[in-house]
Amino acid sequence: MEVFSTMAYGLTREDRKQLMFYNAEHLTSQEWRIIRSVFRKLFRNSKKATQAKEFKHALDNIKDYERRDIFIKYYVEKQGIVKLSMDKHYDESVVRSRLRKATREFAFVYFDNFTRLLPPIE
Repeated sequence: MEVFSTMAYGLTREDRKQLMFYNAEHLTSQEWRIIRSVFRKLFRNSKKATQAKEFKHALDNIKDYERRDIFIKYYVEKQGIVKLSMDKHYDESVVRSRLRKATREFAFVYFDNFTRLLPPIE
């Protein structure tokens, strides 16, 4: 894996500190909110982040096609929950549930790869 600059992805020093913490499997609801917030900031604002092999590898970890599609449309294509539910003809709660599951599947692989590549925080 190649080393990349977190600043190129628009991550602040505080975001980097948060990423270093998220290598655990047992996270609280508040911690998952932070992860989703970091994903939204990272993937919606940086083409480099979505083209990285770490992103693609973690995306492959989402086995269910529907979950993967919802994940991409929400985080990369900037579609909201309401628009996704209308387009897919699902209830909003179904979209939220699938997005939550996809985010967890993605996060475990992505953060495992990503945190190994981050330079140490001074």
